[in-house]
Amino acid sequence: MPFKRFVEIGRVALVKYGKDYGRLVVIVDVVDQNRALVDAPDMVRCQINFKRLSLTDIKIDIKRVPKKTTLIKAMEEADVKNKWENSSWGKKLIVQKRRASLNDFDRFKVMLAKIKRGGAIRQELAKLKKEQFPRWTGLGISSLGRLGPAGEPGWCPHKMVGPGEEIDPGESGYE
Repeated sequence: MPFKRFVEIGRVALVKYGKDYGRLVVIVDVVDQNRALVDAPDMVRCQINFKRLSLTDIKIDIKRVPKKTTLIKAMEEADVKNKWENSSWGKKLIVQKRRASLNDFDRFKVMLAKIKRGGAIRQELAKLKKEQFPRWTGLGISSLGRLGPAGEPGWCPHKMVGPGEEIDPGESGYE
């Protein structure tokens, strides 16, 4: 699979380690094969090792080592912040930060909401199953001649049994 994100001037990256952790920066110059000069509107220009950066899909059109005002203007024109917040990666990080900031009572409320949602899903699924398969509400041991729990015909692994039909025990495979 070919690479799609390259270390290049104007590439937006996420700092994944160090004092600037979680900050979006722009590569303004490549120092050597291990380091890049990065800048952002709310930080001082500095060198960061490539191992501490995660490259994003966002790229802005700037020249090498631009002035701070030029960089800020280019970032606003490219709408970097909104692109990041609308990406799946950005959304995931926002959710992680929100969950990390929850207190004990908030986590308890989330747990109750998950339980309530699961109950609603189970009820809806049971309703859909009942509409889809009205005759067979339960699985009985039909090979022994027994009916399902509601008195309907059961299910045989080799053939379906309808009302009034009987199963030959030799056909079912169980003896």
